[in-house]
Amino acid sequence: MIASYDQVHEERVGDNDFVFITNNGDSQYQGKSSTLLLRGASDFVLDEAERSVHDALCATSRALESGSVVGGGGCVEAALSLHLEEFATSHRGREQVAILAFAEALMIIPKTLALNAALPDVPALVAELRVAHTRGNATAGLDLSKGEVTFSSGKSRP
Repeated sequence: MIASYDQVHEERVGDNDFVFITNNGDSQYQGKSSTLLLRGASDFVLDEAERSVHDALCATSRALESGSVVGGGGCVEAALSLHLEEFATSHRGREQVAILAFAEALMIIPKTLALNAALPDVPALVAELRVAHTRGNATAGLDLSKGEVTFSSGKSRP
């Protein structure tokens, strides 16, 4: 047997009729495949949505193949900023100023994430992220849905 299904029905989506074949029961094929139906107001919007889905699927595929992901929520930027601040102490003059300026600029990423998520008290949240990394929590990042610093949200987004 190639596949099994529970229901076949025709449904109108927008101006088009589609045949949907669904499997809602217990089957060895349950959850093995999915279909995405993309719609857009124009061909340009639809093409952009298709490219976005393709990029997301490719990124997810690569992450599953490699078995590793990079932390989000400003995690990488905060860690790199702290390492650069330490590195700057081994330099003098203009080099030190440039390294410190870049370290400071990296912290704009978590700040912008928090601002775009309309989180309250962004400076305190970014400071808390820096403190977490200073204490050795290398996986600390901002959880924008909860508005707090988290060490492992369990979410992976391409």
